[in-house]
Formats: sequence, structure tokens, C-alpha cells
Amino acid sequence: ISAKTGFNVLEIINNLRYLPSPKGDVEKKFKGVLFDLWYDKFRGVISLFKIVDGTLEVGDKIQSYYSKIENKSIEKQIELNKIWEVQEVGILGCKEGIGKEPRAVKKLYAGQVGYVILGCKSLRDLLPGDTFFSSSVPDEERVPVKGFKSPQSMVFA
Repeated sequence: ISAKTGFNVLEIINNLRYLPSPKGDVEKKFKGVLFDLWYDKFRGVISLFKIVDGTLEVGDKIQSYYSKIENKSIEKQIELNKIWEVQEVGILGCKEGIGKEPRAVKKLYAGQVGYVILGCKSLRDLLPGDTFFSSSVPDEERVPVKGFKSPQSMVFA
């Protein structure tokens, strides 16, 4: 495979149809995983979410699973019981020579990956790997996506 020469690229593109489609139910309430974030000096924290179930649009109120748990290792990093209001959702495209180019959309659906702006001003307020839910989902129905481990403070000498 060579992106430079194009060798076997068409073969890969033709075989993409054999990849399984993402699983998720758009009829359920929102559930998503935050997997990356960065700070933009004009817009604040921009986070990347994989939408597991439901949809996400501007004005929705979401809450972190781990903001409901009083865990000493993460207590100082995230505000407990904080509910975030979605200010913008979109997808990242590529623009030749520039890199990732955000494009706002009306909604993100189950199975999609996109960026979300929550009005967050500090990277410490969100934890990569955390599961987010619609704030209207009762606590007993909140089951996080497997694999998240709360961060542990470490000192390297």
C-alpha cells in the first residue's frame, strides 16, 4: 500500500464495505465516550466523542458518569455533578495541507464520531475515556462503557 503512489489504495477502498457498521440505537437516550480533547484559545475545550446510543445536538444537557462518583483520585480534577450544555456539534474533515477542518452539523447520531463544544474552559474538567449520558437518564440506568480507569497521580524522578 502506498498513499504516495496510489498502489493498492483502490483495493482497500473497495473492501471497506466488508467492515461491520457501528452498533448503536438512535432511539435510546444519549450515551457517548469522550476519547480526546484539546484546548482552542478562541472556543475553549473541544472534545471528541464516539456516540454509542441516541443523538446529540445543540442545547442537550449531558453529564459525565465519573462526576457522579466521589473518587479521591479524580475528585479534584472534575466538578461533581456538573451538567454540561452542548454548544456545538460537528464532524472533522480533512483539508489538503491544513489538517483537520471542523464542520458543524445539526446532530450526531449513534455510531458517529464528532467534536463537541461544551463551554468548558479547562482541560482538567473532563476525563478522556469517560462515559457521558443525557442528564435525564436516571443514575440506576447509567452503565459506563467498559475500559475506563480513573487516572492515578504519578511522580517520575
